[in-house]
Amino acid sequence: GGTGSMSATAIATAKASDTRCTRFGFGIRYPIYPNRYTPAIPSVTARNRPIVFAALAEMAAEAPIELVVHGSSMAPLLGEGDRIQVARTDRYRVGDLLVFRNSVGDLVAHRLLGMRRAHGELRFVLRGDATPAADGLVPPAAILGRVVGGEIPRRLVEVPWRDRLHARLRFLAYGFSRLLS
Repeated sequence: GGTGSMSATAIATAKASDTRCTRFGFGIRYPIYPNRYTPAIPSVTARNRPIVFAALAEMAAEAPIELVVHGSSMAPLLGEGDRIQVARTDRYRVGDLLVFRNSVGDLVAHRLLGMRRAHGELRFVLRGDATPAADGLVPPAAILGRVVGGEIPRRLVEVPWRDRLHARLRFLAYGFSRLLS
């Protein structure tokens, strides 16, 4: 994605121990199970990105999926080529690292700063640790899931209270900046 966002569209795999995977489109992988029919999957385009996102969200609800990081918006905690595991959950906490679909359709991993109501609906405020501004208000339907593991620092999975407090302070700063503008 643009403006320093961390695109995580490179690789998504179902975490199954004896499953081989094949690539299609933006490097997204899907499992191939032995002795089962595997339909041909077209490359990912702007037109079918919502369908691919829906399929990934369904997979993430059943088991963690793996993504490869591209970009530097979460530096120094996440960098180019790091592998993260993402799972869909019912509840997200301030400070969690969430993967969401941005307005262009790219997958982005940023920290949850807080939640607020807009147009009668709950929205998430997310921001990369290394970016100057929040991503705006992200609807719950655009959330793929929370980072739950991978080749990453442990503090991204088990977020310490200091990082949660820092995220809350950034959310307050976001709120004040909105009041002043």
